[in-house]
Amino acid sequence: MANEQADPSSPISPVQSGRFDLRLVAVSAVVVAAVVGAYFVMRTTSQNGQAQDAKKGDETPPSPYFRNWDKPDLAIVVTGEMHGYTQPCGCSSPQYGGLIRRYNFLKSLKEKGWPLVSVDLGDIAAESGPQAMLKYELSMKALDFMGYSAIGLGRRELMMPLKDALAHYSLNNPKPVPLAATLANAHKEQKGNIFYQMNARPFEIVDAAGFKVGIVGAIGQNVAEEVGKTLPPQVKADMQFLDNPKVIPEALEGFSKAGVDISILLYQGLELEPRDPIKNVPMQQRRVNSEAFRCAQFLHQARAKNPNMAPVHLLVCLSDDPEPPGMFTVDAAFPNTRIVTIGQKGKFVGVVGIWKTKKGLEFKYDIRPIGPEFEPKDGDNNPVLKLKEAYALTLKNENYLAKFPRGPHPTQIQRGQGRYEGSDRCAGCHDHASKVWDKSAHAHAFKTLETAKLPSLRQYDGECVVCHTVGFKHNTGYYDPPNPKQLEKHNLKLRNVGCENCHGPCSEHANNPQNQAMYPIINPFRPRANETPAQKVKRFSDIDAFCQKCHDIENDVHWGQVPFAKKWELIAHPTPKKNNGN
Repeated sequence: MANEQADPSSPISPVQSGRFDLRLVAVSAVVVAAVVGAYFVMRTTSQNGQAQDAKKGDETPPSPYFRNWDKPDLAIVVTGEMHGYTQPCGCSSPQYGGLIRRYNFLKSLKEKGWPLVSVDLGDIAAESGPQAMLKYELSMKALDFMGYSAIGLGRRELMMPLKDALAHYSLNNPKPVPLAATLANAHKEQKGNIFYQMNARPFEIVDAAGFKVGIVGAIGQNVAEEVGKTLPPQVKADMQFLDNPKVIPEALEGFSKAGVDISILLYQGLELEPRDPIKNVPMQQRRVNSEAFRCAQFLHQARAKNPNMAPVHLLVCLSDDPEPPGMFTVDAAFPNTRIVTIGQKGKFVGVVGIWKTKKGLEFKYDIRPIGPEFEPKDGDNNPVLKLKEAYALTLKNENYLAKFPRGPHPTQIQRGQGRYEGSDRCAGCHDHASKVWDKSAHAHAFKTLETAKLPSLRQYDGECVVCHTVGFKHNTGYYDPPNPKQLEKHNLKLRNVGCENCHGPCSEHANNPQNQAMYPIINPFRPRANETPAQKVKRFSDIDAFCQKCHDIENDVHWGQVPFAKKWELIAHPTPKKNNGN
């Protein structure tokens, strides 16, 4: 297979079965075992060994990042898989990522005099939701302000669908260029080239600091197959996938003719073969079987037969690990290609430093977590902060809270009725529980949205409101009054995280407190009579999982650091036993 450049059964074909010649693996397995093994030992280090040398570096005083780096002749900034996470929510600290902070980080590199070429693998967009397209536009504008040259097109962009995504931004904005050589309609010569007309391209060549940098985008087989199975026929008609073993080498030949110095492949394929819990394939074998590994190996072998192809210096690919390694992968099977993964949700930025030496180009790599140290301050001239403020204002002015879908709460399904009443209605009978709640942070959750800054107006963002109000996702919850004229009054009683967040809509219980059929429904986590230790552990586990619908790792970074039983003590409110006079 790999001995024929355009073989449609090539491992990097997005439309064929993905079968490959096992002889390739057999030849390379022994060679890569030591290399890959060493890689996994070092996977969590902050930087690779090449970044340590005897030269005097830029960092004064020294930091854990770019330690002992001289100013590079060129730095390639690598990001990807943002998944719609445009900023940390701010509900706990330290949180990482965010486009506003990323702008400040890249600004710090530019102020050091580093010439930059910035690229993004893709999967910028959120999975779904009323704000997904608005966030995509925001992200693309932000990347343009940061000077990004090109972005890959991932599953999330293809599923928006792509035509809508391009129409909302790229049609009228030339940068950053969306790249996907695998998409037929991104090629100028293709009949009906709708994506090309909307400014998508197979590749892009950028001149920077005396370098020519060629960037090509490609969509791996697994992503192409998933998109093909999911999109409706009328949308899928535009989504014709070409064979990567043909279009990637063609782009690399074009790079060679254009005198490109550095070639980058933004490849929408996984760094590791997906984990199979039944077969339990060793990590090294998962790497050798992965789309990215086979792609790099194929291109190396194709170039051996066709020296008119430029080498791929950087292959940026997908990872199922949210935390990226601190080094790129270089393997004996493709010695000129460095595989780079950058984690997920925009928490990290990878930087590849490149130096011209007498022996050729020297590459170093480091990753930088985008932490609170890059948070903006009042008065900062940060254009991405201004974009985010404009985004928040749009959510308010265009009433995006009303666009969020709703569905019945399980209680409403079970009983066929039930409305949210608010915590004040509960306090009339449950005085002790109300006093416990009043002392908790839950009772003031909405205020944190109203007082948030940089950006402000969080109380109009449904993705924040959902965890700071009562019943926002359900019928008659926050922002869904029975009578539209009573919206303000209705919302006022459902602000904050109240009783009904855990107990469900309680109108039926409030109207008939003696109806014992409601007790197990509104108290799903109450300890049962004669509860065994194992049952208690299971109950606490269920409560913990329920709480993590909002207290997830992104929003509450300290949640798992304290035993759940300790957290439960702060909000538990068992009814006090009545004094019987004994």
